[in-house]
Amino acid sequence: MVANPFLDLVKGPGFGSTVGTFNVSDMKLVLEMLSSKEAKALLPADAKNVKFLFGKP
Repeated sequence: MVANPFLDLVKGPGFGSTVGTFNVSDMKLVLEMLSSKEAKALLPADAKNVKFLFGKP
């Protein structure tokens, strides 16, 4: 099985348009991963300008 550093940070399932739940202490790392060129390259063309936000569940 291939390791996935992003999935290792997920602490719970998402709901609605939520990607998932993460520890507050991991927020900077999660944003860095989601903002990386590699992650953006995986998005469909109509989602290239997506913005990831954090909030309380």
